[in-house]
Amino acid sequence: MAKDAGNERLWRSVKPILSAKKDDKGRIQGLGTGFVCGRDGATVYLLTCWHVVQTIGAEHLRVLGRPARVIEHGDDALDLALLAVDDLPDIEILPLSAVGGSDLSFRTIGYFWADDKKQNVATWRPLEGQLGAERGDTSERYHATGWEFKIHVKDEVFDRIRDGNSGAPVFNAKIGVVAVISKKVGDPRGIAVAVANLKTIYRDADQFFAQAPADEGSSSDHWIVKTLDHRQVAKLRRPLNAADPPVVAIVEGCTKDCPKYLADDVLLDPWPGFDEIPPDATTLNPTRYGEDEAAFWAALYHKYAAGDSQQVAAGDQKREACCKWLRKLDRHLFFVSCSMEIDGWRLRRLIRAGQDFLAELARQPMMPRALLLLACQSSGDCPPWWWSWWRLYLQRTPGVLWLEPLRPLQPPDLDEWYNGFTNKVKNWLVLDRLRDELLKLFDAGHAVRYQHVRECLLDDGALERARKKTRIANLARGSKGAS
Repeated sequence: MAKDAGNERLWRSVKPILSAKKDDKGRIQGLGTGFVCGRDGATVYLLTCWHVVQTIGAEHLRVLGRPARVIEHGDDALDLALLAVDDLPDIEILPLSAVGGSDLSFRTIGYFWADDKKQNVATWRPLEGQLGAERGDTSERYHATGWEFKIHVKDEVFDRIRDGNSGAPVFNAKIGVVAVISKKVGDPRGIAVAVANLKTIYRDADQFFAQAPADEGSSSDHWIVKTLDHRQVAKLRRPLNAADPPVVAIVEGCTKDCPKYLADDVLLDPWPGFDEIPPDATTLNPTRYGEDEAAFWAALYHKYAAGDSQQVAAGDQKREACCKWLRKLDRHLFFVSCSMEIDGWRLRRLIRAGQDFLAELARQPMMPRALLLLACQSSGDCPPWWWSWWRLYLQRTPGVLWLEPLRPLQPPDLDEWYNGFTNKVKNWLVLDRLRDELLKLFDAGHAVRYQHVRECLLDDGALERARKKTRIANLARGSKGAS
C-alpha cells in the first residue's frame, strides 16, 4: 500500500529495529519494530517491546544502522522498552496517550521479513484494527494493562500481525498512540500493551505524553476521571507556601472534578486532614464583568455578597468588603472555569488580569497567600484545531504554571495516590487496608468519578477506619511489650 497522507506520520515515525549480528548464511538475527515518541536535542527516543530487545540482544540493537541503547525496560508482563538513538534522520514524533479503551479504532505499521528464508530485507505494511477486551498481565514486579485486538484486512495473508511487528504503535489520529503491539512466540494474535504502563518503569515518561485536552473528561462523558495528583498538588502548594510572585495555574479538564475537594488537597498539609473542616475554593466568573483586574474583584464581591444580607456601596467599599472576608483565611484558592472555544483567544488577557488581581491582594495588609487556578475545557469531544498551538504560546507567559490535563483514572494512578501520602499520615494507616479500599472502589466496568473515590475514602470513613485499626494494633503491641 502506498504511503498516503493518512499513513505519512506513521511511516516517518515507525522504524525497523534490526540486529547487527548475522549467521553464517548472512541472515540477520532478529527484527522488531519501534516508533519515535520523543526527542531531546540529537537524542531520539523510541518505544518498542522488551522481548524484542531480549531476542536481538541489547548490544546488537540497530535502528537505520545506528546503535540503540536501552534507557528503561519492563519484563515479561510489562512488555515495553524505551530506546535512545543519536542523530536519527527523517523522523516524526507520535505523542503517547493514557486514554484508550475497547472498540477504539487504530492504524499501525509494522515491519516483517520480505522473505522469511533470507531474512535480509525488512518491509512494512499499514494495517487498520480495533481494540477488544481489556487484559491485565502480572509478574513478580509489575502489573500491566492492555487490550486484545483484531486487524481489519481484505486479504487473508494479512489477517493477523506478523513476526517482527512487535513494537508497532496502536495509533489513533485524535488521541495519539495508546498501546504497543506485542506478539511473542506461540501467541498467534498478540496483545496491545497500554503505553500508560511506561510511567510505571520510567519516572520521566510524562514528557512523551500528549498534553492535549483529548485526554480530558467532558460533562457528558462516563469516564473515570483523574484529577491533580500529589506531584501536581505539590506544585500548587509551593507558591502558596513560599509567597512567590502571583502565579496562575492552568489545567485542562472538566469542571465537575473541581474545585471543592481539590482545595482540600492544596490547602491542607498533610493531606488528608482528619479532624479539620476543609476550606473550599472560591469559584469566580470574572468574564461576566470584563477582562481586567476589576472583573475579578467584581466577581469576588458578588460571590461574597450573595451569602451576605448587607449590601455594600460600589467601588473601594466593595474591595474592602472582600478584603475583610479574605483576612479570615491563611491561604486561599480561586477557581475560574474557561471555555476553550469561547474564552481561548482572550485567555492571555484573563491570565494577566488574574495576576494583577493576585498582586493587588498581596499589597493589601494582612492578606492571605492566594493562587488562581484556571480550568480550560472543551465543549465538544475535541479541542479547537488551534488550541495546541495557542497552548504552546501561552505557556511562555511569565507566572503561569501548566499542569497535566485531567484524564481517565488508570489502575497505576491508585498506586501513585497511595504512595503519595505523607509519612505522618502513613503512620496512622493500615497500608494494606488502604490499598484494598482503593482497589475496591475502582471498577473499570462501572463509571466512578475521582471525586466519588475521595468521598468514599473520607466522607464514608475508609481512612478513619484504617487509622483506628492501626491505633488499636499499636496499643496492643505496646501492652504486650509492657507485660
